[in-house]
Amino acid sequence: MNEAYDMTRVKRSILTIDRNTNFLTITKMILQDAGYQVYLAGTQSQGLQLSRTCLPSLILLDWQLAKANDFELINSLQDAVATESVPVIVTLGDMTPITDLQSIKKLGVADYIRKPLDTIELLTRIDMTLSRVKSLRVVEERDQMKNRLLAIVSHDLRSPLSSFQGLLAYIKSIGPDQLQVSTAYRLITGVEDEFDRVVHMANGLLYWALDQEDAICCKRQVCNLSELLWQTIKVYCLQAGQKNIKIDLDIVENAEVFADPNLLCFIIRNLLSNAIKFSPSHGDIRITVTQDDHDVRLAVSDSGPGIKQEAIHQLFQQMGTSKSTPGSCGERGTGLGLTVADDFARKLGGRLTVKSVMGEGSTFQLYLPGLAECREANHPVAGDSALEKAVR
Repeated sequence: MNEAYDMTRVKRSILTIDRNTNFLTITKMILQDAGYQVYLAGTQSQGLQLSRTCLPSLILLDWQLAKANDFELINSLQDAVATESVPVIVTLGDMTPITDLQSIKKLGVADYIRKPLDTIELLTRIDMTLSRVKSLRVVEERDQMKNRLLAIVSHDLRSPLSSFQGLLAYIKSIGPDQLQVSTAYRLITGVEDEFDRVVHMANGLLYWALDQEDAICCKRQVCNLSELLWQTIKVYCLQAGQKNIKIDLDIVENAEVFADPNLLCFIIRNLLSNAIKFSPSHGDIRITVTQDDHDVRLAVSDSGPGIKQEAIHQLFQQMGTSKSTPGSCGERGTGLGLTVADDFARKLGGRLTVKSVMGEGSTFQLYLPGLAECREANHPVAGDSALEKAVR
């Protein structure tokens, strides 16, 4: 057994389809020794059935069996939803003609290998094929994310920008002599609200894009959570006031966490923004901060309609699957906020949870490691020389 394969074992499954019982036995021993889960089939019908039930990572297929019935087996594997993206490596005899190699290329088979099998060559080709498929899937996922991002920018950012243009054109059409102060104030307030929403969306999109490229650096330091909360609340006072929403605070004094202030502020902004978004007019929002020897807990509770239990698991899904739900007054969003906030919470060594009861509102809770926990984990905190050097 080659040492390299011992070091890189991955629990993936391989389906081998071949009429030769001895070949199936030998292949099974090689693949199991390399750490793969192995399924065996001796006929075309068995192969098709197993391919749909075991969902293999790769299929090893005897070429002579594949040629039977005018490549019906290969076509069936490629047409089935469960196996359409599963790579196939065909095994050839020594006397396979070159015309067959041309057919293999036309059929879209991932690779081929000749019998009798060489262990190192077989494992190398399998590893290369799986790595190539994985890379292609990553590219496809990124393309889907980029398409989703473009759709968000087109839909969610163009609309308020058009509003800006329309409001400014309207103000200009009135003229300075006829423009009343009250009218100007109302129009400017509308522009300001739209501008705040655009900035919030743009920040969310930027943070998400940077996070996808691992360009966001997490620079932790001692943060006063109370101060960060007050700063965020000031930003959203106008937005809450427009819906006559009351914000109640229950914050322990000098609650400190060891976190990146930029990432932490992003999480707080999204939690508070969502609470305002889904709370009805004249609703209530309650923010509490508690701490013990290990955790600091920030909870933001709204008085909105609540979230169905079957929908809660979708809140933190990756971009491309998450969708934005309109707020109590039709407010729109990107569907990215909680996805990014959840990822940032993990980067900070914490977690984000949600509790909700239909008709009674929702509570989002951010748990972060306290200073005592950071000391136990050997993270530098206030007073440590490593932190002092980093701050300087």
